[in-house]
Amino acid sequence: MFWQSLLVKQGHFGGYMKEMNQKDQPSSESADDSPESGDLKHGDFSGGKNREIEIKFGVLGRPENLMELFESAGGKVSAPQVDDLENVYFDTPDQELFKIGAGLRIRHGKELSEQTMKLRGRNLGGIHSRREFNIPVPRKLKVPELGRFPKEVFPDDFNTEEVQGKLQKACTIKFRRESFDFEIMDCLFEVAYDHGSIELANGGAYPINELEIELKGSDLPEASVMLVYNALVTIFAEQGVPLVLEPFSKMHRATVLIKGERNNVRFSNQSTDLGAYIRSLVGTFENLYGLFLLKHDPLVFSYQNATLRTLCRALKTLLKQGRAAFY
Repeated sequence: MFWQSLLVKQGHFGGYMKEMNQKDQPSSESADDSPESGDLKHGDFSGGKNREIEIKFGVLGRPENLMELFESAGGKVSAPQVDDLENVYFDTPDQELFKIGAGLRIRHGKELSEQTMKLRGRNLGGIHSRREFNIPVPRKLKVPELGRFPKEVFPDDFNTEEVQGKLQKACTIKFRRESFDFEIMDCLFEVAYDHGSIELANGGAYPINELEIELKGSDLPEASVMLVYNALVTIFAEQGVPLVLEPFSKMHRATVLIKGERNNVRFSNQSTDLGAYIRSLVGTFENLYGLFLLKHDPLVFSYQNATLRTLCRALKTLLKQGRAAFY
C-alpha cells in the first residue's frame, strides 16, 4: 500500500495498474512483444544484452540503517554481503578508449576476478544506462585481454591488437562494498554502498563515498522501472537520507583527475523542440555539477549557475504552455 499510495500521489499508479492488467490478459504476439521493444527483462543486464542501468548518489557521511530503510518501503531485502574490491583501470597513453567512450578495468574481490568493458550510454537525472561486458579472468592476469570481449564491443575501425600493445595502468580504485538485494514491484535491485578512494599514479587520492542502486532484472517496461527509481528517490528525500547527485562514474572521475585540467564544457545547440532543449540543459547541468564536485572550480560554478537559470526559464515557458517536461 505504501508504494501504491506514493505512485498515486505522483500520478503514476494508474498507468502501472493498466500495464499489470494488460500483462494478465491473453493477447496475440505483436511487434511490441519482441525483445527489441525496449522492455527490461530478467537477465538483460548481466547476460543477453549486457546492459547496465543504475542510479548513483554521493553520500554525505555514512548512511545508517540502509537495509531497514529499504525494508520499511515494503520490499524484500536479502543476501547482504561485504567485500573489499580493487578496480585497476587501463587505457593507452593518448586515452584511445576514453575517446570512444569506453572504460576498461580488472576487478578483484574476495571470490571474484573479472575484466570489464563499459561503453558510453545515457545519463539523465542521476540514472545511468550503458552497455557492460564482464568476463571472468585468472587472478594472476595483470593486463586485460581485449580479445576476450565479443567483437561487438568495439567500433568497426578499432584496431584491438594495436591498442592491446599500448594498454597501461591508469589508476587504482580500492573500496569496501556493502551490498544487498532489494525486490519491489517486479523489480530486483542490487543496493551497494561503496567507500574507499581513487589512487592516482602521481600519489594523489580522491575519496569514494557513494550509493548505487542497480537494476538486475524486471518484467516491467522501462518507463515503469523509471517510476520505481523515482519513488525510491522520494523515499530517500522524505527520510532525510544524506545524498547528493553523482553524475560521474568512478572511472570518469578518475580520468578528470588524471588529466589535471579543466574539461571542455560542451553546450548543445538550442533545439526547436522545447522538451528536447530542456533535457539537453539537464544533461549539461549534471556534467557541470560533476566537474564542480571534483575540482571546486569557480569558472565551472558560474557555468553551472548560468545553465540552471536558463533551465528555470525554459521550465517556466513549458509550464505556461501546459506541457510536461518529462514522461
